Amino acid sequence: MKRIVVFVLVLLLVVLPVLASCESWPGRSGPSTTSGQTDPDDTVLPTPVPPEPATYDDLIARLREMAANPAIDQFRMFAFPEAAMEKDAGLAPGSQATAPAANPDHSQTNIQVQGVDEADLVKTDGRYLYVVANNRLSIIDAQDPARMQVVSSLAFATNRETDAFYLNESLLEIYLDPDHERLTVLLAGYSYEKYPQPWPQPVEPGDPVPATGSIEPGVAWSESGEAAPEAATLVPDVKIAAPAAPEMIAPIQAGRTYTTTHVYDITDRSAVRLVRQFSQEGSYVTSRKIGSVVTVVTNQYKYWIWPMLDQTVQGKLAPEQVFPATISSETGSGSNAYSGSGSGADQAWQTVTPAQLSILPEGDPGSQVILASIDTVAVEKQPEILATVGATGTVYCSTENLYLFGMRTVWPAREQDDGLSKPEIWPGSYETHTEIYRYSLTGGKITPAGQGSVPGTVIGQYSFDEYEGYLRVATTTGQAWSGRADPSENHVFVLDQDLKRVGAVTGLAEGETIRSVRFIGPLGYVVTFRTTDPLFVIDLHDPRRPKVAGELKIPGYSAYLHPFGDDRLIGIGYDVGLDGDIAYEKGLKVSLFDIADPTRPAELSTLILGSRGSSTELSYNPRSLLFSAAKSLVAFPVLLTETTTDSRLEYGQPKFQGLIVLTIANDRVVLRGGVTHADPAGPAPGEDPYLVYYGDDAIRRGAYIGNTLFTISNRQIIASGLDTLARIGTVELPRAG
Repeated sequence: MKRIVVFVLVLLLVVLPVLASCESWPGRSGPSTTSGQTDPDDTVLPTPVPPEPATYDDLIARLREMAANPAIDQFRMFAFPEAAMEKDAGLAPGSQATAPAANPDHSQTNIQVQGVDEADLVKTDGRYLYVVANNRLSIIDAQDPARMQVVSSLAFATNRETDAFYLNESLLEIYLDPDHERLTVLLAGYSYEKYPQPWPQPVEPGDPVPATGSIEPGVAWSESGEAAPEAATLVPDVKIAAPAAPEMIAPIQAGRTYTTTHVYDITDRSAVRLVRQFSQEGSYVTSRKIGSVVTVVTNQYKYWIWPMLDQTVQGKLAPEQVFPATISSETGSGSNAYSGSGSGADQAWQTVTPAQLSILPEGDPGSQVILASIDTVAVEKQPEILATVGATGTVYCSTENLYLFGMRTVWPAREQDDGLSKPEIWPGSYETHTEIYRYSLTGGKITPAGQGSVPGTVIGQYSFDEYEGYLRVATTTGQAWSGRADPSENHVFVLDQDLKRVGAVTGLAEGETIRSVRFIGPLGYVVTFRTTDPLFVIDLHDPRRPKVAGELKIPGYSAYLHPFGDDRLIGIGYDVGLDGDIAYEKGLKVSLFDIADPTRPAELSTLILGSRGSSTELSYNPRSLLFSAAKSLVAFPVLLTETTTDSRLEYGQPKFQGLIVLTIANDRVVLRGGVTHADPAGPAPGEDPYLVYYGDDAIRRGAYIGNTLFTISNRQIIASGLDTLARIGTVELPRAG
């Protein structure tokens, strides 16, 4: 371990002076104190004080220096998949969406941090349901549940193609701000310019191929499938070098992946108006809404940037070839989204300015994260933009700070037979670290504010929590596979606002891995698993001396933890059986824990649903939970199976897909019933029976208004009595097209 730490220190001392940033990152440093337990990897990192470059040329020159350093390639950072990052999320006690509701008796999206809203597929304001389905945004008047009606439906550009271009956009998620009559829509897009037929004449060596390009993003289409003519503006991109010998070639189509934010005025739900559009390069990672400001995070990887940054490559790199770009358009109050106008087609992609760029010296130059904050009310304001080159990962967000975190894998140097040091792809033992970057969101600005690192990997955004000026992080180090020389261990680290470690609880549950985490005020709850489910209660009252307060071991494990009142905790996960020393998942398991005494957590009640092969989106996406403490309501979509043989390891056959509705009464978990959209008569002749469980009838979300429960699939919305679950009414959702 000491040799590895020394190697990492030497590497960083070589790399850090290369930092080129238009925003200074505060220093990264190791822990000053711990709880008296050994803190794995006490690496102390020097504080960079970079000069502020004034031009694109300065930035590109320093990127070339980064790419020329052979150590960078070995120490690249890798992204955590967003679905995995949100595996253990949940709702903080008392959390609600950002804006107060006009009608308080309706459901809200299940979020992590009070005051920080999260986008989802379904929102409601107490009268209308706003639904993402079939690549459409549909607004449904649900005032009379027996006579629901679609008052408007907006389609987006799915696989649109002309002789000049190709465009594909997918509707992702939405935000609702009923106080300001605003609806924010997030789209994922990809476009490229098509070359004319026939292909150009033979290309001579050294001749450039015609420039590639893409079209304006965020185009809304009319029902006839026609876009506004100005929506097809072509934007030049990079040029591709010609081949070494004359020949007829088909030019390479260099496309653009982007994310678009639309802001609509929904004063008239039957004719919503597009009032702001903003597009940023990169694939959608996540977003958050604080007050009226939506911050969107995207990531892109430019694979071709490495050879282009090679010091031996002749020629000048243009900024648009290296750095990300955006489009900003205030569409005005007269635009109509349904006619396709207001698409911002009069503007071209603009490369972010040097003042909007930050470069991390130890990161991968090909990886870029773009953060953009859009004011959804003051639409005349230009979005705040910050692009970080060398970073990747996903996000935890408090009301004042946004944290970007990603995984860095470190392999020690290996000695070859000739005595030369050489990094290898899989040289044996390795270490993983979670790199953390803090951005301040105060004052309407996105400002780099801290950089740090902790050993190990995290399972999701809810492995993080900010509380009273400290960041708490739960990680797993080592390997869980039996017989490994570096068995897994689990830890909780406490960092200050400079992301300097000040306390830690380490070495929890050797050989096991973290399955869920929940921080509630000064206490943390960590579930680990290999064959049983230890629930650890971590006392964080003194952030510099955290300690284990209590522990509970039970069969199975909780993949998601949710607070219920002040002294109860709901766990939703899987029942587990043993086949020798091998654990295997059985049905879904819902547990109710007594956490009134942190030193003596207890399991009060359990409920098993289905058999082996049963699943729920809630295990990786907390926003699928429908919860109300006042109504003692716990509901979530499930797929339940039934085993037909005596084999313990055989997966059961699907028997139910729908919304399971539970209640908590007298310290017991009670199954109230379930709602399904499947036809009671079974599949129609010739229809695939599995479409009932995986197709358009599969329920994705639940919502409630008053005492009415609404279940939403791609095909329809069904209204049911919340107490009886009896059907009240139904409405078909518009199809894609």
